[in-house]
Amino acid sequence: NASQPPSPHSIKQMRKCLFFVEKKKRRCKMEAGKDKLYCGEHGFMEKGSRRIVCPLDPKHTVCEDKLHTHMLKCNVYYVENINAGAAVGDVELPQVNKQTN
Repeated sequence: NASQPPSPHSIKQMRKCLFFVEKKKRRCKMEAGKDKLYCGEHGFMEKGSRRIVCPLDPKHTVCEDKLHTHMLKCNVYYVENINAGAAVGDVELPQVNKQTN
């Protein structure tokens, strides 16, 4: 009985990322790169870096060793209380209309 090559489905399963998504109670569904254990998003696991909560936006995490670069990018998009509405004690400014001649 000759050994048969693995099916395309089983090869794809073998190449799945090994990262366990705790929140979803399952492994990541992304495909790991050739000769890699993790996908591009979780590749930090192979390098030994650890993930920390973003200091600007706690809704996502960032590799600790890439925090400085991340802060430069994240800061562009995140402004504290940008859509929070008026704060207590704010003075409402009058509407100004531009007049054209």
